[in-house]
Amino acid sequence: ALAAQADNGVVVEVDITTAIGSLSLDGDHDDSATKDSVNTVGFTTGRTIAAETSLTLAASASGIVPEGTLSLRAKTGVYIHSSMTGAASNSALVINADSDSVTTGTLTVAAAATITSSKSDVTITAWDIDMAGSLTAGTHALSIHGAYDDQTIGIGASSGNLHVTAAEMQRLTASGGLRVGTTSSGSTTVNGVFSIDSDGLTPTLVMTSTATERT
Repeated sequence: ALAAQADNGVVVEVDITTAIGSLSLDGDHDDSATKDSVNTVGFTTGRTIAAETSLTLAASASGIVPEGTLSLRAKTGVYIHSSMTGAASNSALVINADSDSVTTGTLTVAAAATITSSKSDVTITAWDIDMAGSLTAGTHALSIHGAYDDQTIGIGASSGNLHVTAAEMQRLTASGGLRVGTTSSGSTTVNGVFSIDSDGLTPTLVMTSTATERT
């Protein structure tokens, strides 16, 4: 396991992989901006951060700041506890919360956190999503994939292995559209989603699945 805790910021300039245990980065361990000015978890462009078990990012005062493209990978869940704002447009954010496709890794975005990709594509792969906070891809697309072949996906009132509730959809914004599933996904079902739930996701919802049920 690896944990880096700082009172005045953490800057990651190389790729990080843990072969055993979790990985945690906290750029504002005292949860205060008093007497210090940075308080972020920063990533130079092109970084891949991979955890053998869970991956946790936090920086309560000033947030998480990728300078460019960023890939976050974990086998048992990715936890975003503070807001994340990309510093550059057209810099993809890729999050895989269940990278071994064996466990049940969930992407968790805390209620006080907002992920802003700054007009960049966002791709999420997970067993499930807990979107208590919000996520915006701006003018670009948001893609949500299951981690397993034949994994079912439910949107709105329909349950599935991966379930995006109507309330969670209200906290997603992507004017490049929402894309759900892959060619290896199981059934994808949408039910009980109204315009108030999907207004932030325009112009299209694209569902991809090998199963016959895509409703």
